Amino acid sequence: MCAELSALTAIALIASDSPGPARRFWRTAIRAADQTKDHELQARIRGRRAVFALYDDLPVTTALTLAEDAVTVSDGQATAGSASGYAARAQGLAQLGLHNDARRALSHLEATFDRLETATIDDRRSQWGWGQQRLLHVASFVYAHAGDTSRATQAQESALALYPTQLYQGRAQIELHRATCLVAVGDPIEGARHTIRTLTSLTSPRRHDALIRRSAQHVVDAIPANAAHDPAVCEARHMLTSMATRHD
Repeated sequence: MCAELSALTAIALIASDSPGPARRFWRTAIRAADQTKDHELQARIRGRRAVFALYDDLPVTTALTLAEDAVTVSDGQATAGSASGYAARAQGLAQLGLHNDARRALSHLEATFDRLETATIDDRRSQWGWGQQRLLHVASFVYAHAGDTSRATQAQESALALYPTQLYQGRAQIELHRATCLVAVGDPIEGARHTIRTLTSLTSPRRHDALIRRSAQHVVDAIPANAAHDPAVCEARHMLTSMATRHD
């Protein structure tokens, strides 16, 4: 109970852009999980920690280390924890531009997903399940960063069909993956415009969700220097700065 509640508190703090306090709750969650003999719980907490580290102020390599820890603790078992570990690994490698390695990690994730228990796959609303929309989310992220428009679009359309309308966070992130893909294939201006469209389509409270804002920041950060002064890029950057300032 302590491990799960501490992890949920950490996740809420990440979403509210309080990474420092979140890290303290993550440490509590992992320490509490390790005091049990439940290896599935230990992997599950570590896996979610690895995924949310991608939205922290930490280096991407930290998320990769945490992902490896989750996979190791899983000891070859197909669980929500090992799936999250492979998911974090695939996305972290994609962010670093190691696209072949990211695809291999995605393949490991797909193989793990095929072995998950039905109850885990069917749990699409809690932090502890691992539904198909999460697999498609990771595929969208990996292919978007690689500029693989065909596979990215296929994953994105399939993910949006599965995400309930009320899960605005995941849906907005998928749209920001589209923007990432546009930047990756050499159209940073349209990538900036799609980022603006995605953010302005959200109500103000939802727009200030830190996971969405950080996802949008990743898009803007990937825009090359020769497009940095385009009006759309400047507008996107100003919007993100304004969102961060209002949060502070």
